[in-house]
This record gives sequence, structure tokens and C-alpha cells, in this order.
Amino acid sequence: MNTASEENTETSEKQDLVSQLIEMVKEMGELFHDESDDAYITITTDGIHKTYALQSQNFHELLAHKHYQLNNRAVRAQQLTDAISTLSGCAKYEGSQKSVHLRVTKENDSYLLDLCDDKWSAIRLSAATGVEIISQPEHRFIRPKGMLPLPIPDTTGNLNDLLQLVNIDRQQATLLVAAICEFLRPDTAYPIIEFVGEYGSGKTATQAAIRNLFDPKDVPLRAPPNKEEDIFIAARNNHIVSYNNASYLSATYQDALCQLSTGGGYASRKLYSNGEEHSYNIKRPVLINGIAPVATQPDLLSRVVRLTCPSIRRRVSDTELQERFNNHASRALGYVLRTFCDALKLLPEIKLSDPPRMMDFAELGEAASRCMGNEPGAFTSTYQESLKEAAQGAIEGSPFAQRLIDYMQDHDSIEQTVGGLLKTLLPTTGSTAGWPKNARALGGELKRYQAALRYFDVHIAYTGQRRAGSKLIIRRGKYPRSNITTLTTSTD
Repeated sequence: MNTASEENTETSEKQDLVSQLIEMVKEMGELFHDESDDAYITITTDGIHKTYALQSQNFHELLAHKHYQLNNRAVRAQQLTDAISTLSGCAKYEGSQKSVHLRVTKENDSYLLDLCDDKWSAIRLSAATGVEIISQPEHRFIRPKGMLPLPIPDTTGNLNDLLQLVNIDRQQATLLVAAICEFLRPDTAYPIIEFVGEYGSGKTATQAAIRNLFDPKDVPLRAPPNKEEDIFIAARNNHIVSYNNASYLSATYQDALCQLSTGGGYASRKLYSNGEEHSYNIKRPVLINGIAPVATQPDLLSRVVRLTCPSIRRRVSDTELQERFNNHASRALGYVLRTFCDALKLLPEIKLSDPPRMMDFAELGEAASRCMGNEPGAFTSTYQESLKEAAQGAIEGSPFAQRLIDYMQDHDSIEQTVGGLLKTLLPTTGSTAGWPKNARALGGELKRYQAALRYFDVHIAYTGQRRAGSKLIIRRGKYPRSNITTLTTSTD
């Protein structure tokens, strides 16, 4: 007989508890939202400011524990969800808009790297003051579940400390240092580091060491993604996106990595919703490794720094690898951070006369190379050679591009329509597998490989539209190399 009354009482108690949770959170800290309207809270405890995403598992666990401490009983999952949903609305419509950052951010002429320690400290990197650890940075860092502290940097380290942790060709050390220095700048495009080498060449251990130095996570390496969305979900929760033992990446996945490099978005239908989109707009560095190169699309190759892991003569146990990391990590990190700060000081003096696509990276790399004791232009030359090797890999995926290179060895120039070029270069014997089926398909392929072909002295220019189709001229000539120019500043 009292069933309805008991249900009303139980419902009232649940609503009261949800209201208590809401008021408790409001007293805990400041609610706000970011540029994407995601909800956050900054909680100050013992003078330490900690920022959490309201929808994160970390905050769910924190709130459940706080409730248990105060009431000596557990809170139900639905009550927790209802409270956080209401709090998210308060953060969005009542709170102010503030920026949040994952691992790195820029502060005027300096860069901040979240140390991820218990005191929520950060490392400030600048040309003026070098490497310094600061407490309570003004910028709000978030720490997704599984994020781990960095080693404490020791700036007395040197290049050998870094090389003790990785297995790469020593001649490529400057490329590696430059690339991971660029990982510290969120305001420029990120390079993608691809480690390649035979079975057992230490690719995985090398990649794990780099990940654990600059963005340690409880799971530092993951298998390649099953869905395109997985790439962007990983990017939301990791500063460095890291994939292990990749054997193949589809064109769609390679396009997604390009978006991560320069900053881009992904949108999909929200779960349990037919009309609303859930979007990501993120820029992240990427590490990837495989026996054979998996970056094959020209657009991705122009962003890739490909490093070779040579064969290993003596196997090293996991225990020895961990001991080596413990002994050298702090000095290796300190060396890279010190080199980065020195490069920032030299950077205004570096100008490239013919910069590659990743211009900011090339300039920082040249500055870092100089700080490592190399001659002016050494990095530029090494990087250009690396780009040419990557272009070679792309060309190998196009029978038409290879045929065009061979054809141009005997011709200074040719001027034809796209359709005419297709007929001219069509093989008279042998297989035509992978050959463009028509002029339209060839036009797309020429544009796709146009940049890569320049590295082989083949230059394509479109001269206009004709009734018979697009007309172009192809010339053979040396590809202009980027030259380094050092600007001297007056001290008068």
C-alpha cells in the first residue's frame, strides 16, 4: 500500500544526493569551459592547482572518493552521471572560457612542458633563461588517465646520453634531435618520426625510449588503429601518438596522420544520437615503426622524418634496457631541452633560401644542428637527402611516375595535354597494372606526385586549359637545393 510513497521518498533522496554532489563540486573549485565547450574544473588543494575534465574517468573517481570520505557510503553511477551532466552545463553556460593544454604549451617567447609530478610543476624552456622548473604555472594542464611524470632533466647531459637509449644511424642523430625538439612547439607543424629496420633491430625499444622521455604513458606503444576515429581519440589523450609494428596504413589513415601533423579535425555521429556530431580538432606529434616504411602517400612523406635502425650485433635484455634508461634518461632529456633552448636563441638568425614544406621544422633543425656543433647547412643537406629518399619510396608506388622519370632522361622538355601524355608513355609491352585508366585519373596522379618528382629533376607546370584537355609542360633540370643563410645582427 505504501509502494508509491516509498518510491517517491527514494526518488527524492536520489535527487537530494545529486544536488549535494553538485554543490560539493562547486565548492571544490572553479568550473569553466574551453574553446570546444568541453567542461573542466580547477581544484586548489594546499596551494596546488589541479585541472580535470569533468567527463574524465579521473574526475569521476575523484568525486566518488570525495563523496565516500564525507558520507561513508558509495554513490551510484547514475547519480554521479546526473551530477556531472548538470555541472557540465554550469561550466559551459556560467563559467568563463579558458584554454587547457596537454603536456606542452607556449607562454610568450617561452614554452612550457608539464612535468606531471605531484606538485603540478612544469619546465619552462626559453632562449633567455634556458631550462628551469617552475611551480604553479598559470597555464592549465590536464592529465588524462595513465599519464606519467617526466624524468627530472639534467642539463649536463650530452648527445651520447641520448644515443645510449636509441638504435639509429649516428649520422641521423641530428634529424632525431631536431624532430623531438619540434615536439616541444605546439605553435608549428609537427614532424612524424618513422623508425624502419629489419626484424630485431630495436625499433620498438627505440620508439619506447623516445616516448618515455617526452610523454611517458602507462602504455607507451599501441598497435595501429582499427578505425580512423581511433587516431583522433588517441590524440585527445596523448601528446605523442605512438604506433608499434605497423605493416600497412591505408590512404585514409595516412591522411589522418597528415591532419595530426598540421592540425585538423574529425567529426562523427555521437553515440546514441542520430543528429549530433562529435568533433575533434587536434594537432599532435606521431611516432611509428615498421620493418618496411608505411608512410607512402606523398602528402604524408613530406612530413615524415624517416630514421633507420641498423641491425644489432649483440642482443640486450629488457632488464639492461631499463637500467640503461634509468642511468641516462635525465641527462638525455636535459641535453635535448638545453639544445632546444639554445636553438631558440639562434633561430632568428636562420633563414632558408629555398625552404621545404616543413619550413618551421627545417629552420629549427638547422639552428639545433649548429648548436650541436655541426657546420652551417649540415642539417639542411641531411634533411633534403632524407626527403629525397622518402620521395623515392613514393615514386616506387606509381608505375606512371617511374616511367615518366625514365622518359625524361632522354628529353629536355615535353609539352602535351594530359591525355596526350598518357598515350605517349603507355607501355607497348609488359604489364599496365596500376596505370591510370584515363586522363582524369592521370591528372590526379600528376598533382599527387608533382612535389616528389622534383627531387628527380622532373618539373611539371600547367599552361592552361584546351578543348582537348589540360595542357602541361614537363622540363628536366636540377632541383634547387635549400641553402642556409645566417643573418648577422648589428651590435653597434
